Amino acid sequence: MSFSDVEHFAEIVSGCEAINSGNRTAPEARYAFAVLKLHAQDNPDFGAHVGQEGFLDSVKAGAQKTGEFIKKLYEAIKKWFADIFRTTKGKLASIFKSGDDEQKKAMREKLRSTCTPKIEALKSAVGSLPEGVKAEGFADKADKAIASMAEGKSPMDVMAGMNALLDAVTKVSSDFESHCAKALPRKSGESHAPYEKAVKAYKAWAEKAQALTNAIVQVYNYKVDDAAK
Repeated sequence: MSFSDVEHFAEIVSGCEAINSGNRTAPEARYAFAVLKLHAQDNPDFGAHVGQEGFLDSVKAGAQKTGEFIKKLYEAIKKWFADIFRTTKGKLASIFKSGDDEQKKAMREKLRSTCTPKIEALKSAVGSLPEGVKAEGFADKADKAIASMAEGKSPMDVMAGMNALLDAVTKVSSDFESHCAKALPRKSGESHAPYEKAVKAYKAWAEKAQALTNAIVQVYNYKVDDAAK
């Protein structure tokens, strides 16, 4: 699952909001309109034929029921978290698999300088998580991960600190999943606004998590490129 899939569904949700507010020329509205138009071709429930004068009204009606796209956004984020952290931990271990002590020290410093700002961003985000999303001990794990890259006596110390942090990020994600599930409308006609708000907060968290995983992959790629020289 690529994070671009997450962005795709988020763009649809934002576009539907723009359509509903009357801003039909916004880029995200045009994007959502195109997706909904294609969807309408295969979905008779939209109650309109593509090309008819009233199609935009039908799209607007469909946009008011954005639950389908919000659910897809939610599922895309969940799958991204499940997929990415396995591969990230593997790349983290590979950074320290070979090389002498000086090379491993250099990689640790590269990891520290690249990842620390991303970890600090996650740590700051913990203070604004929705009620019901728990992050007990997250700040402590973030501090220990940063310290392990600066002061760890061995690559194992660094990996232990970073892996504990990655597990904590995943735990917050798991709480987000429960939070989103509780916000899901239970009855027909019930507002999907709380669910949409919950999923958007989940996406914001996922974006910061992605920045951290990207930083680890960047260091991994740096080592691979350096070894090829």
